[in-house]
Amino acid sequence: MQSRGRSEIVILDSAGKRVDSFGATRSINSGPSWSSDGRRIYFSSERSGSPQIYVADVTTFSPTISRVTDAATGVFSPETSPDRTKLAVLLFSADGYHIGVAPLTDSLRLSAADSSRTSPRGGCSTCLNLVSGMPPLGTADTSRSRPYSPWLSLLPRYWSPVIESTTDDGTSFGAVTSGYDIVGRHGYTVEALRNNEFHENSAWLWYRYAGLGLPLVDVYASQSFSHGSVFADASPTAPKIGTISERSRIASLQTTLVRPRFRNYTVASVGAEIESITYSTAPATLLPQLPGFYNTTHSFPALIGSAGWSNARRPGLSISAEDGIGASVSGRQRWQRGTSGSSTRSAIAVTSAYKSLDLPGFAHHVIALRAAGGITDERSADLFSAGGISGTQLEVFPGVELGERRRTFGVRGYPVSAEQGIRAYSGTIEYRAPLAAPSRGFRFIPVFIDKISLALFGEAGRAFCPAGVDTTNGVCRVSDVLNPTMRSAGAELNIDTGLQLDVQARLRLGLAFALANREQLGASTAQAYVTFGASF
Repeated sequence: MQSRGRSEIVILDSAGKRVDSFGATRSINSGPSWSSDGRRIYFSSERSGSPQIYVADVTTFSPTISRVTDAATGVFSPETSPDRTKLAVLLFSADGYHIGVAPLTDSLRLSAADSSRTSPRGGCSTCLNLVSGMPPLGTADTSRSRPYSPWLSLLPRYWSPVIESTTDDGTSFGAVTSGYDIVGRHGYTVEALRNNEFHENSAWLWYRYAGLGLPLVDVYASQSFSHGSVFADASPTAPKIGTISERSRIASLQTTLVRPRFRNYTVASVGAEIESITYSTAPATLLPQLPGFYNTTHSFPALIGSAGWSNARRPGLSISAEDGIGASVSGRQRWQRGTSGSSTRSAIAVTSAYKSLDLPGFAHHVIALRAAGGITDERSADLFSAGGISGTQLEVFPGVELGERRRTFGVRGYPVSAEQGIRAYSGTIEYRAPLAAPSRGFRFIPVFIDKISLALFGEAGRAFCPAGVDTTNGVCRVSDVLNPTMRSAGAELNIDTGLQLDVQARLRLGLAFALANREQLGASTAQAYVTFGASF
């Protein structure tokens, strides 16, 4: 635990309550691990000036601490063998990290540890102590204080170009910047874009205030545009006669509570937002011919809430979350122009479950399940969409992103948003198996290959409007009524990588086969794809 310039090892019970602590120092303590008999804790500490391994006898309170290594370079992450006769560590050398193993005997103990040392290294007469005169740990600092001001460290220090391009919306150019103060009370991100095809300006701002501790307070504001085609009629061969544009302006205020524990994680948030939606067409004469819904500016004040809980485990060498479940639910109550008579409600629930299998390989095999459902009403301003690959977008160069965004109702093998509607559901089952753990780099190429695994999947999903829905004044179209279910199966090769030394990314190479309603939904028999991030 690190707090107020003090680092120490803390022992917790199974309920997450603090039992004991030791090793307090102003240097960094890290990588603690238990011996198999539960009598000792090994950890890495920089209290001597370089990372070394220390051991604490925790059979009594106020444990005795001793140093057990004397490496010229750093050593980290100690682990003892089950019979407590060997100690394995990560040894840092000029050519990278190595795993080192040494016999674990009493003769390895070099000296008692000085818990109050702040550096320099012992015996180094030319080393400078940059914190001379610092009061001992646990005592009050009597130096003069003054009110904290975040403004100097909060100013933006950079900007990055942004390029976005889609088939319907054309290409937009802009820039993004962000900043945060040194103690983390304030943080923000700002992005602005100009669309040269439609001559529209988009922007969004996110700001978080963490000065209260909890709750976290988030403010969000945005203006965005989306575009679609207008056809002469609903037949598949109807000619395109124009374009419809939707301008959305959103402002929201949200508070979030988080409760991390040793074996589970809980988060909940509540807030309010207001959204204004306006439609236009090119040529402008098309707009009066569309349903009345598109000829009016819609304002939607709303109350929003969400909650999530998870106890799924993710061991260090695993290929997936293991042995646990995760669940989240979000809901929104909206009013059109603030009147209760024109209110709409929507809710989305997502759950996932994981079970490890102790089969051959460097990690557990995993059976993973996911289910999602969404419901809203025909007066809603938004439709759910189903279809497409779900993943993560990775910025490979400033302003250039690769991969697919996260989709609640993604179905691999079908086009993005192949279906839309006010009802949606999806379900996925995956079998995940470890293949290899090369854990190697490629000399001067900044790419590190860690683990390789295989996933076999089956997936189904649907977004639709029910029979009898109002397609004249509501958001549903005639083509959205009773859309069929999509079903697919396939396989993925997952490669866990490290890019530019510190960017973790999962590369997914996949092949998906659409099994139902391919012609109706514009899907190919087989779809090969490349994306980043986990499927879920």
